[in-house]
Amino acid sequence: PLARAVAGEHFEDEEFFVRRASATDGVWLLVSGAPLRTSRDEPLGGVVVFRDITETKAKDDSIKRLTAAVDQSADAIFVTDRDWKFQYVNRGFEKMTGFTSEDALGNTPRILNSGTHDADHFQSMWSTILRGRVYRGTTINRRKDGVVWHGEQSVTPIRDTQDQVTHFVSVTKDMTERMLLHEKDAEMRVAGIIQQRLYPTDAPHVASLDVAGAVYSAGVTCGDYFDVISLPDDTVVLAIGDVSGHGIGPALIMVEARAHLRSLLVAGHSIQEALTLLNELLCEDIPDDHFVSLLLVRFDSRTRNLTHANAGHPAGLVMKAEGALRADLAPTGPALGLLPGALYGVGSTIELDEGDVIALVTDGITEVHAPDGELYESERVQQTVADQRGKTARGIVDALYDSANLFAAGQETDDDLTLLV
Repeated sequence: PLARAVAGEHFEDEEFFVRRASATDGVWLLVSGAPLRTSRDEPLGGVVVFRDITETKAKDDSIKRLTAAVDQSADAIFVTDRDWKFQYVNRGFEKMTGFTSEDALGNTPRILNSGTHDADHFQSMWSTILRGRVYRGTTINRRKDGVVWHGEQSVTPIRDTQDQVTHFVSVTKDMTERMLLHEKDAEMRVAGIIQQRLYPTDAPHVASLDVAGAVYSAGVTCGDYFDVISLPDDTVVLAIGDVSGHGIGPALIMVEARAHLRSLLVAGHSIQEALTLLNELLCEDIPDDHFVSLLLVRFDSRTRNLTHANAGHPAGLVMKAEGALRADLAPTGPALGLLPGALYGVGSTIELDEGDVIALVTDGITEVHAPDGELYESERVQQTVADQRGKTARGIVDALYDSANLFAAGQETDDDLTLLV
């Protein structure tokens, strides 16, 4: 710079970066220079002025980084003056509200008013920020296109050197999706509670039988089903079913199947007729990619005779009191909702003896897998029932569930699990 000044060049406020032993990270200098001449305008030398602007430049760089971060933030950020007029809005604001910077500047945040909040809401906000405190709250705003959205907003007062509030900075996070998820979760919880009430809660009183059942859902709602339906002719029907898939859809199909089944049985239809008619109803109603497996066991308390009809469900077990397998309640027709016109047969009549055990399960237990991938399968169900046959029905249900949990070694199941003993 000095050589340029001596050579007669004038320059002002040029930035130079230099290093020196006492400032190994370098310093920024602002340099101005001019030539020195005699009264007769003869070259005499030059003068150069250096000003250290390292600290100022660091602040400027920090401000630039902060400005870039604010502008690129996904949250809606705006700055207003004390009169609540927009001075600045970031790109997040434009995207979230639909209002451009040109729309906002000169206006106030009233352009976002959805009309939902009452005067007390705004009074609370103003009384907070005018006292110099940060306001935090949930707001319901309206976009430029009229769509309503929920925001989690904070408004921070900015003070000058005289400690006077001059501006306000607002940061708003769009909570609409989270609010919808909360609403959906709440609805699912209500649906789950309603569905749980459809299962028998107390051990039903059935002459000659000790009955217990349980549903262990993989989610809030499930597509598994069990029921104990007492009929006027002193018979009882034990029902266990499974709708393909998971979530609210299968749960709704389960509720429909339960309602139809109870109506058909109470109307006097046999278990095989009930399956045949239920299949036609479900073929009309449920999507092609869903189906229902259902096993019905009819027990006559007067004769102790048992018959079954099975629509594509895992075979039930009838175990002798001494632990041997007495009968296999295998499918007598296809799963429901797949083949219109399908007919369903009935299994052979079995006369139960004192101490015999009927065990009905969904594939949620047979498909429980160990850490090495091995499946629990029906053989383990049979062995566990045989080992626990002296217990009550509730005791056997609990033992089956505990056995499957132990086999899974802490792994979470991805399917609903239902047991009826």
